[in-house]
Amino acid sequence: MTKFTVVVGIESYKNVNKVLYASNDALAFRNAMITNGCVAENVRVLLNEDATTPSIMSTLQRLTYEVKDNDEVIFFFAGHGEIFSNQQYLITYETHYSDIPNTALSLDKLFGLMRNFTRVTFFLDSCHSGMPIKTLQRSSEELTRDPFEAIKTMEYQVAFASCKNGEKSYGSDSLQHGTWTYYVVKALTGEAPSSFYKSDGTLTSSALQEYLSENVPLQVKREQGEDKGQTPWFFGGLTRDFYVRSSQSTNANMESQRTEITPLPYENVIDKINIDSFHFKQKGSVKSLSGFKRGSHKEPTFYSKTTRDFVTRIANVEIHEMTQDYLTQIQHLDLYKDSEIHVEYEEFGSIDCNEDFFIQVFVDQDKNKPNEYVMCSELIIHSDRTEVFKSIFPNLTLKIFDRILYTIPKRIILKDTIQILENETEEDNVLYSYTPGSNIIEIELNDMNGKITLSESSDQVEYFSNKSLVNEVYEDFNLFINSIQSNKVKSLVLGE
Repeated sequence: MTKFTVVVGIESYKNVNKVLYASNDALAFRNAMITNGCVAENVRVLLNEDATTPSIMSTLQRLTYEVKDNDEVIFFFAGHGEIFSNQQYLITYETHYSDIPNTALSLDKLFGLMRNFTRVTFFLDSCHSGMPIKTLQRSSEELTRDPFEAIKTMEYQVAFASCKNGEKSYGSDSLQHGTWTYYVVKALTGEAPSSFYKSDGTLTSSALQEYLSENVPLQVKREQGEDKGQTPWFFGGLTRDFYVRSSQSTNANMESQRTEITPLPYENVIDKINIDSFHFKQKGSVKSLSGFKRGSHKEPTFYSKTTRDFVTRIANVEIHEMTQDYLTQIQHLDLYKDSEIHVEYEEFGSIDCNEDFFIQVFVDQDKNKPNEYVMCSELIIHSDRTEVFKSIFPNLTLKIFDRILYTIPKRIILKDTIQILENETEEDNVLYSYTPGSNIIEIELNDMNGKITLSESSDQVEYFSNKSLVNEVYEDFNLFINSIQSNKVKSLVLGE
């Protein structure tokens, strides 16, 4: 029997409030399934903007061509939920509350598609209530029809839900997870008391439900107050023959294969590395610059100091406009008084924000394509203001920046790096790209956006994101680092 897992975690939404720790939940569950016998290539992860209704449905639809009769499909969701017209919906990234039926994912539709598979386990940590709600609550209002009716008669289809109808599902600041998901992961990774497991380390659906029912309500009362309640719920044919955790051969093996989640493996990378700057680059034709005068100026055909100075000079308008755009964004953030913001326009634009960080905008000639220019934006953190920057960072919604440059303690030696990657990427989620004779290596991860570039003899590393806001690029970077399954590769990119 082969296991296939689809993990959906939506912490940041396009149109509604955040769900705190949903990304942590998704990553922890993904790792738990890998330690529980699901090979990494069979785990599909959809996070935040990648978790749209069409992308979730198409991911599941593709599984219908891969999954055989005796295979098992596991579906995990952490995010908002909603009730509309007596139907229950999972709120996906792009959901509009003005059009829930056409933009959210209904459980009826989800369960209908999953009936294509013989063995299915659902794990749903979501709310079912109207918005807005507190970000630590994934709560619900009453539903008069049973959305799980469709799977109750299926022998090998079960669903675990974080709370029963009418209750709230809480996130935990101390655990940095949804409370329910935290205990699900503990159980799946062998961290529950041994009494819940069989002698060979297997965990049945009924034992898991018993463990959750004992621990989740107690944790919620400890953190939220004695008057708060959360009752983990189970749907389907509850049978002690339905295993949610595979055999680990012996208790000794089970002990050695456990995955610690306390302290949590999800670390704030900004505490471990020296981020030098955030960057954005765009290219274009030199003759498209505002200062280029057709008839009197000639397009450069070679690269020199004279042609570089020429390109910078005729880009004055573009530099000014880009700098002004950043200034307007900073003022709208209300993080600094006008007297704390200092702006200069010379050969480049510069904005200094209370000496916490500064932004530079400049234009240079492309060395490899002399007839093109490169416009660069840099957000540089003052070396002695890192702690201050951390405090304002979550609110720093500046765009456009799409990459991070950070410094590691030692210089990269590509020969050694390649050997590590060759030995460590066979069984984990790391992909790398290297052309013999090149001086760079690019590292990517299965089912994730972003990539890291390492350069020969350099102690500076670049992370590229498909996001554009400073805080989102950093969150993407943090998620990327924490998603690297190989400790040796993680140490490599952090320079440890």
